[in-house]
Amino acid sequence: MEFRQVGGIEHVTGATPFISGQAILRLPERAFGVLIRGIDVEREARVNRLAEYMVLGHLPSNDREAAIGSELAAFLGAATGRELKLISPADGKTHELTVSGIFRSGMYEVDSTLVAVTIPRAQQLYQLDRVSGIGLKLDDLDHADVARDAVEERVGGAYTVRTWMELNQ
Repeated sequence: MEFRQVGGIEHVTGATPFISGQAILRLPERAFGVLIRGIDVEREARVNRLAEYMVLGHLPSNDREAAIGSELAAFLGAATGRELKLISPADGKTHELTVSGIFRSGMYEVDSTLVAVTIPRAQQLYQLDRVSGIGLKLDDLDHADVARDAVEERVGGAYTVRTWMELNQ
């Protein structure tokens, strides 16, 4: 699917590509799973408020940076400038990143597990040459089903289209 395919759909006011997946965060004494979100920093604000949630630092501005949630930062005792080691699920290689910022969304699950990186870094982690999805912002949540149907019609049956409500029942 091309990013341009969702342009001009009624009720869609913003769109941004993303990559979503899991990786292992490696600490000297243990390792645990985190959710990776590869973002297009410039387009991200068109769809969600991650930049507004920043309480320290900034979203990643290059492929060596990552922004993390406030609960994860508290658990790690991390501040900006801290090194993170992510292990790729695709090839087992370690990717070293620096914390560029800390965000607080108010949702514990997000703040305790999310690591935001650039799309190119996420593509390296998952050995992808594409994105895994396109996030859309609507003029009104009541139009979610209508917009979903319009997107499905536009992109065809080869893609799965889900609303936020379907993903978060």
